Amino acid sequence: MELNTLNPDAEYGLMDALAVYLPFFIGLIALVLIVLAVLPKLPKPMRILFGIAGGALLFLALWYFIFHTNFS
Repeated sequence: MELNTLNPDAEYGLMDALAVYLPFFIGLIALVLIVLAVLPKLPKPMRILFGIAGGALLFLALWYFIFHTNFS
């Protein structure tokens, strides 16, 4: 489905909205995990786990937003 902003009668579904906002939400969750990873009150193994998960999700969001749109 091609997005047509000139047609007010065009119907967009959940998948169209997810294609637009999914990288944003994944990146937002990744940044929250990275912020949790730098909190000194949490135990060190939990901080390491949050940092790895946040970095992986941030990479996934960047891949989907930048590389997936350029190479697909």
